[in-house]
Amino acid sequence: MSIFRTKLGGCAVMNGQSTSGFFPSKPFSDPSKLHGKGHKKAFYDSLELLKRGQDIVILGPRAIGKTSLAKCLGKAYSLDNSTVAVYLNLAGIKDMKNLSKHMKGAIVSLYSRLSGKKTKSIRNVSVIIAPKFPKAPWLEFFRLQLGLSTASDNLMDKLPEDFSQLVLLLPDNALVIFDEVQEMKQRKKFQEGLWRALNEREDVRFIFTGSFSGVVKELLSRGRQARMYYRNPRKVYLWPWDERDVLLYLQNGYIMCRKVYPQKFTVPNDLELAWEASKVYEKLGGIPGIISTYANYRCPPYNYSVEKAIEEAIGDAVEKARAELENIIKSRKSPCTYAKVIASLSQGPTNWSYIAKSTGLGDGSVQEVLEVLSKEFFIVIRQEKGGYRLINAVYETAAKEINIKKFCKD
Repeated sequence: MSIFRTKLGGCAVMNGQSTSGFFPSKPFSDPSKLHGKGHKKAFYDSLELLKRGQDIVILGPRAIGKTSLAKCLGKAYSLDNSTVAVYLNLAGIKDMKNLSKHMKGAIVSLYSRLSGKKTKSIRNVSVIIAPKFPKAPWLEFFRLQLGLSTASDNLMDKLPEDFSQLVLLLPDNALVIFDEVQEMKQRKKFQEGLWRALNEREDVRFIFTGSFSGVVKELLSRGRQARMYYRNPRKVYLWPWDERDVLLYLQNGYIMCRKVYPQKFTVPNDLELAWEASKVYEKLGGIPGIISTYANYRCPPYNYSVEKAIEEAIGDAVEKARAELENIIKSRKSPCTYAKVIASLSQGPTNWSYIAKSTGLGDGSVQEVLEVLSKEFFIVIRQEKGGYRLINAVYETAAKEINIKKFCKD
């Protein structure tokens, strides 16, 4: 049998059969695919908050599953409320003009689908429509608002340019998901547009995902005197899986892998699987996205050993982790300080006093950086005995590749 092998973020494709069916390598919207007791609890808690009228912000490290959780909530919420969910990935959308363009694209997609017309898909934009969504009333409202005829084909030109005005056109109880919202550079304009939308459409719910920086930090730090304080989003944290979560994830996926490739894959026995899960947890830190990449390398057509699959998973993820670390460093007022602390952490678990001594930085500066890296960017873990370490071997490897001289020019 011929094998057509393509690497898709760690996903192997064999004669059209993708191993990502066992271990998803891309964000998904099916709540039944959520794994880990922490992730499942976050889903039900978040859904309850949305039902109560709360907006939420999903926080956690890269590849932890923020996008999947947001999309799963979009599907479940739209289904429960017979409405629609609009997903916008803000990666690369740095200003309000582009944000409005993508929101317009989402509305065109919604209108076209409800009208039975074909429409081109737009990158980083998707719309979920509940099966029982009452389309006729909204289509009538929408056409009246824009003065459309049923045969109109220039919808993009008729839609308003202002983001808050576009939100007014959404169906009742709609949900809007802003993924990677920290990417938005025009933070003041974004918040002003958001406040206007919130003021006009109290029925519309919002989900934000990202790190605790930029727009997210400002949204969560508004005081009682700020406009729309009562709509401050509630924080929902996603944490890495524990070792048992990892074991069950691998076990369930391997069983499915065996069913599809009975002649090419054997499920490890209990002792082998326990050892493997322990090794994977130690090296990859319970991060779902990276563990999925690892597990796909274990299944056909790769069939890599545990050690080789871990090596490949780390290699696939290091480039993105290094870029993330460099972006964090560049975004700070004291980039050299952050570069030195991150480089020191690359050597493995340590304490702040050793970091201060090895870098020549003051204790206060080191502690401040460690707080930011752990509580805002979630890439540093404080251990029970008071030490600190990077979240997994991926970030340790990436940190070793940081060129300190690039950020410390004096």
